[in-house]
Amino acid sequence: MGHSYVAANSIKIRDAPSLSASKIALMKKNDVAEVLEVCAKEKIDGIDSAWLRIRTESVFLTNGREWRD
Repeated sequence: MGHSYVAANSIKIRDAPSLSASKIALMKKNDVAEVLEVCAKEKIDGIDSAWLRIRTESVFLTNGREWRD
């Protein structure tokens, strides 16, 4: 589907497409992810946006350690 870049300072990676899902990792500004699937849309902080299923080479786990696929 293509590659996307993180435009915000950071974004949380969750284990399911839901705000109530566990936060498992963090991507930082300018990190790159391959978009595998565009999922359901949801309004978050007043913005309509779709959840994405992604693949990335490197993310930072919530405990601060780096993880590489």
